[in-house]
Amino acid sequence: MFGSEHLAELMAKFSGVVELFRAMRAIPQACGTAIESELVQGADAMVARAKQLVHHKSGKLAATIHKTVERGAASIRVTISAGDKNSPEATWLEFGHRLANLHQEAAKFPSAAARASRSGSTEGYVPAHPFFFPAYHQIITPMKRRLGERIGVSVEQAARQG
Repeated sequence: MFGSEHLAELMAKFSGVVELFRAMRAIPQACGTAIESELVQGADAMVARAKQLVHHKSGKLAATIHKTVERGAASIRVTISAGDKNSPEATWLEFGHRLANLHQEAAKFPSAAARASRSGSTEGYVPAHPFFFPAYHQIITPMKRRLGERIGVSVEQAARQG
């Protein structure tokens, strides 16, 4: 079916296979560096934006907004959080809450008890003052675009160097 002239033609089309495999092996390393860098930069931008958007009554909640970076052998996890386990104010502020909840939670959360006693009210609703998800939505689209661009550049560089 194939003569020797066709075999030579096929071999010519597949030249550079070693270089191709070398370049393909370099892609995960190059992309991993770009992804990690962009995730950390995006998290920094989101933390800064959330701190701008948070309702500043005392400034304590803004001080608790932070990122945590955990690196594994072949993974990275970037977590952005607000508040801590002893103060649910971040959730209450983001989504709103009933004032009655402050008295029910007073034993567990002293800052809530202090606020409830100052207001003297056990009824009503405090509206939401979202800061976390608006910051996320403002940052995520540009971050995804930059991430795609950085991955593309990393793949091109790995292919050229391979």
